[in-house]
Amino acid sequence: MNELLDLVLLTAELENLEYDPNVPASGFILESKMDNRRGAVASAIVKNGALKVGDKIFASGAKGKVKSLENFLGKRIKKAIPSSPVLILGFEILPKIGDEFLTEESGIPISPRLQWAGSRESAIKKENQTVAKDENALNLILKADTLGTLEALSTIIKSLPVEMKLAVVAESAGEITDGNVKLAIATQAIIIGFRTKPNKA
Repeated sequence: MNELLDLVLLTAELENLEYDPNVPASGFILESKMDNRRGAVASAIVKNGALKVGDKIFASGAKGKVKSLENFLGKRIKKAIPSSPVLILGFEILPKIGDEFLTEESGIPISPRLQWAGSRESAIKKENQTVAKDENALNLILKADTLGTLEALSTIIKSLPVEMKLAVVAESAGEITDGNVKLAIATQAIIIGFRTKPNKA
């Protein structure tokens, strides 16, 4: 590990890698999850510029305004500079893992689902679009704590070597809600939750 770090530092020095604190902040989403108290929470790495509390933030599948930033120790900070891992609170809906983010709208292909005018709940409903019920399959609704976990769970389930066809009716991150239960009843689906639990409703 020490040799790897030395090599990274040496490469950075030889390439004369620098950042401009005056350009719009940009970076990549590493992970995201829905927190029942804080809303959409995204882990990210800043690539250029300085990400600050109050900045408008855009990804290809989500947008919002930075309400709070936390460093890797969980302490609140006012600004995150390049190479800093940071926890971002303020997205209206969950950004996708691997998405690039910017603090200005230009340069990011905004998804049509961001053109809606309505509540945060409406956005979550659009995020969790469902497919038609398959009469000849075991219908499943997948829930997980984070989008990264959900992606892995979905991939594993869809590749299981079972005789019965498995159809994923819906999948999303966060708690299991009454909406998920109603959908399960309507589609005769089984809800599979991984590292998550039903909310009080």
